[in-house]
Amino acid sequence: MQIRLSTPQTLPRSPRYAFTLVELLAVIAIIGILAAILIPGVTSVRARAHQAECASNLRQIGMATQMYAQQNDMRLPGPLWGGQEPFFPEASTGQLLRYIGPYLDTSLVETPGSPRTRASVMLCPAFPEDIDPALARHYVLNAGQVEVNSGGFERPFGRPGGESDGSDDVPVRVMQIVNPSTAWMMKDLDQQGSPGYAGNPLAPAEPVHGNVRNTLFFDGHVEAVPVD
Repeated sequence: MQIRLSTPQTLPRSPRYAFTLVELLAVIAIIGILAAILIPGVTSVRARAHQAECASNLRQIGMATQMYAQQNDMRLPGPLWGGQEPFFPEASTGQLLRYIGPYLDTSLVETPGSPRTRASVMLCPAFPEDIDPALARHYVLNAGQVEVNSGGFERPFGRPGGESDGSDDVPVRVMQIVNPSTAWMMKDLDQQGSPGYAGNPLAPAEPVHGNVRNTLFFDGHVEAVPVD
């Protein structure tokens, strides 16, 4: 009997599939469109989060200031300067943290280029990172004058050496301020909103929260006040 050997048949190979240039360009275009849609949304969410954190900082500062006043014959802390440094616990003369530090529950942040630490409650997260952190001041106090119930106007936080004889101008008492809900106490610092800092490279040229400034009022509430 003759045995016939059959040769194995080769199975057909599946064709390899590769992206064509047109398909690759289409994918790239789709990715670009999705990025254009998503990135502004992410940026907007981050900006709102920064503004909310900044407003929380100001509320804590307002509460600590009221607590200080309650234990000091209702007199505001001071005398103080307008521009406020964030350094703590080594707060300098004329700085708000020198008075309200014990009433704050705040974390400390290292300062690049300086051995001093900063109180996180005095740092706005939207503040430009390219401004020297060892010199920057994120918030400004009302160093001007507010209406008081005696019928005149006085500096609410006084002023170091502010009297004509060189002595300190003493802060007012909380109940002396007329309309504390409309008299601002502290706000975001920028060159447009604080004329004394116009042209100063240590202050942002424009408001850090876009078309609003977070503002603390003497009654303790915080508003996002539209920029003029």
